[in-house]
Amino acid sequence: MGIFKLPRQLLNELNRQVRGFWWGQQEKEHRIHWVSWKQMSKSKRSGGLGMRDFEFFNRALLAKQGWRIISSPNSLAARVLKEKYFKCSTFLDVKKGSNSSFLWQSFISARSLLKEGLVWRVGDGQSIDLWNDKWLPQPTSFKLQSSIRFLPSDTKVAMLIDRTTNQWNYPLVEAILDSTEAECVKRIPLSPYPTPDKLLWRGTSTGAFTVKSAYFLLLELEKQKQGQSSVAVEEDTVWSSIWQLGVPVATKNFLWRACLEAIPTRDRLLQKKVVDEDSCPICRIHPETALHALWECPSAQDVWSQSNRRIQKASFPCHSFKLLLEACLKTFDEDELVEFGLTAWKIWKRRNEVVFGNTLSHPSSINQSVKLLMDDLHQAHQPVRQCSSPSSVLLAWEAPPQGKLKINWDAGLDKASCKVGVGAVVRNWEGKVLATAYAAHQAALFVKSMGWRGVIMEGDSLQVVNCLNSKEVADSYAGVLIKAARDL
Repeated sequence: MGIFKLPRQLLNELNRQVRGFWWGQQEKEHRIHWVSWKQMSKSKRSGGLGMRDFEFFNRALLAKQGWRIISSPNSLAARVLKEKYFKCSTFLDVKKGSNSSFLWQSFISARSLLKEGLVWRVGDGQSIDLWNDKWLPQPTSFKLQSSIRFLPSDTKVAMLIDRTTNQWNYPLVEAILDSTEAECVKRIPLSPYPTPDKLLWRGTSTGAFTVKSAYFLLLELEKQKQGQSSVAVEEDTVWSSIWQLGVPVATKNFLWRACLEAIPTRDRLLQKKVVDEDSCPICRIHPETALHALWECPSAQDVWSQSNRRIQKASFPCHSFKLLLEACLKTFDEDELVEFGLTAWKIWKRRNEVVFGNTLSHPSSINQSVKLLMDDLHQAHQPVRQCSSPSSVLLAWEAPPQGKLKINWDAGLDKASCKVGVGAVVRNWEGKVLATAYAAHQAALFVKSMGWRGVIMEGDSLQVVNCLNSKEVADSYAGVLIKAARDL
């Protein structure tokens, strides 16, 4: 699957096998699939289960092979393929060819996905077309939308960079581009040393390709083809909250199905033509939907009347169980939400005992079992107390060895105004402050300009510290600055 493009018939059969396994289907047996495969293959925050569609997964795996050709051009496989198929071109531009092998055709079939996800990281700007390539960190086009002015259509991004400082030429950027795009370009950090441009994968923060990010990009592209609108933020919050709830996995799965009306209520069974009527099997009055069975039915209200006082007094005029859960998420605290989820789950089990066992448990016994289960969950989630080791104790500033300097740096981000404040302080072994500077990179430049050697850099960002100490640095814009600071 990671090398060849498999036939669609085989991929559909694999999907069918997974669906049958999930719904407990045995050989030559038919089970009701309460949730469509399309819904289940969505991410959990979009109302699905994150099931992988094998056709999309096959394409994402093949795109990884193309990424390897682009990111590792000196590897043996990349050199062999280039010599045979794109000797005078690039992998992204070469034509498919009529007499190519099935292996190469498989790689080419996923090239459109790579083209959609690749963006340029600006280094010296010599390899990037100003108007045609994707290099602007501005979804969804990642290209300049300004009309071509003054400069030819094949102009490179290097034209906007001052060669003496290797920084953006602000007057030229403001003259060529509109104000919005000019501000976006000026926020792109550049290394003080000329570095080659590099293609990055926009689906990850590090710029490295991952099959997971490629798969979800395929899902987004499929939605755009079908003209579907993006999922509302409120809806995302509901689905995410279900899976983050501190209840057993079986309860989370039940709440997810109830929100999708995917539990075998009489209303859904009537739609599937399994039963002849949709009346509730307990009250025999109203149609049994998920909302009625778990909240509105008098037998369910008997159980809710013995739960938490705030839940007892709750009154939500809703038309579905999903809307009810949305209202609960806005009203109840974490413990109350746990109690709500567990009680709804127990009410459904109580309903099934009536249908299949002809026994109706007393409401107090349901409430008691919920409290016992909550106590067990609280005990299981309690952190284990450990004696703090000397290494875990927060220590005061420690002076460097005699003859050396220590530079402490930090940064703060204001997302609202899109501003970053960075700073650093340089002290000697006596604790005397020598200078202040900008963050890790600017501080390193300042130390070099002063001619200081034997300097210890200290900061509170573990990710940056690890990158400074590591031999490998990410290809992202942050990685470029970290590498420049380390090389100083």
